[in-house]
Amino acid sequence: MPGAGEEMNWELIILNAAILTGIGIIGYFLRDMRTTVKEKFKEHDEKIDCIEGKYHDLREDLPQRFVMRDDYIRALSGFGNKLEKIYEAVSGLGERMASQERK
Repeated sequence: MPGAGEEMNWELIILNAAILTGIGIIGYFLRDMRTTVKEKFKEHDEKIDCIEGKYHDLREDLPQRFVMRDDYIRALSGFGNKLEKIYEAVSGLGERMASQERK
């Protein structure tokens, strides 16, 4: 029976070696995937920081570059009122000049 125990011993050694090799290969691929994921996260963080910076700059520049609709309407109505006053003044002058020419 000593021969049978030695065969079983070799089978256990080969089985253990195969299991450890499989675990090692799986561990290698997991580490490689982890590194890849970390690199992708780093790239995404950099892109997010860039976008946040652009968003912040845009929020600062918008009020200086563009006029809000309500402000635009308010400014145009004020401009219209001033044009009406100028028209009335010019019209009044024209009427006065015409009445003086008649005299």
